Amino acid sequence: MSMTSKGHEQLPMIPRRPAVIASKIIALVFVIVAGGCVSKRTPMAASGERQVQFELQAPQARSVALLGDFNGWAPPGLALTGPDSAGNWRLLMVMPGRGKRFHYVYLVDGQEYRTDNLRPIAADDYGGRNNILYIP
Repeated sequence: MSMTSKGHEQLPMIPRRPAVIASKIIALVFVIVAGGCVSKRTPMAASGERQVQFELQAPQARSVALLGDFNGWAPPGLALTGPDSAGNWRLLMVMPGRGKRFHYVYLVDGQEYRTDNLRPIAADDYGGRNNILYIP
């Protein structure tokens, strides 16, 4: 290291590339701005998508979630809102594809699996029952 005229150490010069620095700053600003603008699907977003209303009457429940093959059966699932004055919990979702069949079940209060008896039901491979949704 060399010394300045005042006796201070002079740090080695690091070559600066304004174009590289500017491009990194622009990329960072883009990530920050775009990070808060997540694209949301609408019912018209793609051909074959359908809006589906999931609903379960469970007036005494503290929480209701939806688990199915469309979300990998992964707890905690997708939360339904409710209950309304009639004790119904609801979730409006956009489901992909035509001619697809989905299996699902409701998880009430994080511990009880429940089906909606007003929708088609089928036995699963584990001795339980699931609702079936078919999108024509």
